Amino acid sequence: MEKELILQIIKKSLEINSREKNTVFINYSGHVNELDIRIHKKGWKTYQDADYSKDVYMNNRTSEQIQEELLEILKELDKIKELSITDQSHDSSND
Repeated sequence: MEKELILQIIKKSLEINSREKNTVFINYSGHVNELDIRIHKKGWKTYQDADYSKDVYMNNRTSEQIQEELLEILKELDKIKELSITDQSHDSSND
């Protein structure tokens, strides 16, 4: 289940990065089995912290704990996607 959720996170992040002004960074560190995500809602800028960040260490944790954290990330990505769609509709209505 964790692998499927991680793939969903990667897919949504790629979709957001290819269309939106948001910037999503994802890193996987295999030596410690850790997924790291950083979201910059208005795009990445020098010396500016991410609006959302999460480190998910998958060693020595239950499957339920891992899934809960991965689902939290997916929900955050969905919020970003929804906000971007709303922003785009407002921008086009102002034309």
